[in-house]
Amino acid sequence: MLLIGSLPIIVGFGGINPAGRSTNQHGYRRLVYGALSESAQQQTLASIAALTGKLKPSASGWANEHGHVVDPDSYLTAPSEELLGNTLIRELEGNLFDPDRIYHQSQANLSAADDRPLSFRIKTKNISSPVPSNWSVDKHDEKFSVVTIAGYLEVMRPEYRKSQINSAGQLPSGFIPAELSASRNHPRGLQLSVFAACDALNSVGIDWDTVRQRVAPDQISVYAGSGLGQLDYHGNGGLLQARQLGKNVSSKQIALGYAEMPADFINAYLLGNLGTTGTSVAACATFLYNLRWGIKDI
Repeated sequence: MLLIGSLPIIVGFGGINPAGRSTNQHGYRRLVYGALSESAQQQTLASIAALTGKLKPSASGWANEHGHVVDPDSYLTAPSEELLGNTLIRELEGNLFDPDRIYHQSQANLSAADDRPLSFRIKTKNISSPVPSNWSVDKHDEKFSVVTIAGYLEVMRPEYRKSQINSAGQLPSGFIPAELSASRNHPRGLQLSVFAACDALNSVGIDWDTVRQRVAPDQISVYAGSGLGQLDYHGNGGLLQARQLGKNVSSKQIALGYAEMPADFINAYLLGNLGTTGTSVAACATFLYNLRWGIKDI
């Protein structure tokens, strides 16, 4: 007896990494750029240029970053080395943080230079509550008070250090995922997940509405996530450090910081499905575990 079951088939894929877009093998072509034919090299350069804003579609054809209509083949000849140099592993850029000035804090105990108590003026609303036992507070005016401290004042001093790591794999220079969707307050990982999902859907070659007419909503699942969750300021990073920076914690940081938020967001807001959503977290095999869940569902 021959048993025929459902066969998992990959019909589309998308996303982005330091080499560029995964779709149509653009990222892989960048890795083997030197072995490509001249026409394939031009296609790879055009993909990187479009991704990073060097080429943009217009009513009259392709335009450069200044809005001037250009011929892509001739235009890409001059900046080819720049485009290639803005991909893969390279010197750290300053688009997300300054690698030469990374903020941190160090602890210090302050006291007066002589034997007198330490005294300073501070906004009344910024006085610690409850007032420390070695503090004496006198109201100066409607906004400020004078604090006198017996002994030491423990403070956290802002400092900066230079990164010990000077190079890394980074997204192609000029690629800004936040400009491609309504991404206000979205962590960067979520922005990239939305881009990847849209890229993968478009790579199928069939309009998504056509797919939805043939497949029931509860038969579409989304598995995606990061093993560490969303760690920038709009996610768990902000949740953990906001108070240390003198800022307020936002309820959005809690929800958007979850490891499975990319899957939840894609399933609910991008696809509008009722199927299973979630993620399996692993140290180095998160993708493979999520792929296994997809195969199991099929």
